[in-house]
Amino acid sequence: MQNLAIELRGHVVAPANRGAMTKDELAAHRQSVDSILETIEFLSQTTTHEGSQIIAGYSRGRLGQAGSVLSMLGSGGGLNLVDGDLEEAGCAAEAAVAFLSGSRGAIVSRMNEMIHQHSLLMTEPEGLAGARSKIEDTDVASEAAALARARALQEVATYTASLTSRLEAGQVRTLMAGVATL
Repeated sequence: MQNLAIELRGHVVAPANRGAMTKDELAAHRQSVDSILETIEFLSQTTTHEGSQIIAGYSRGRLGQAGSVLSMLGSGGGLNLVDGDLEEAGCAAEAAVAFLSGSRGAIVSRMNEMIHQHSLLMTEPEGLAGARSKIEDTDVASEAAALARARALQEVATYTASLTSRLEAGQVRTLMAGVATL
């Protein structure tokens, strides 16, 4: 759209000196202006995304502050290139370019904001996955510690039992030796 408005401005500015142009040259510029205005209208009515018109507010009758004036640039309008007010026509074309530049900046700003929001939303699941992993790691660590403790207690119990049986065997021998001396 902005390229069309810039091209439109060029066709409006070119015939500013009507005395230096032939009627055929003026007619060619007028025909180009009509074609550009029709293209702007067509694009504003037919450009959709997921079923919604996305540039409906950019028709030649509503294009910013200059919208109603811009539609007068066409054939038969008060600002046409053959017998209309070329100074006003130039102002209308310039206003359309300025409006589209501002709109473009606002759209880019909104897109950047949406990209930032998307990035934030994408980091949230990563943070949740990290927290879940830490919880799972903690559970594994506590289970491993409990298993090691159980094994250590089992080994201590086995050692204690074998030590007790050796001590008891030693005591029985001592008693037997004492009984044999009697």
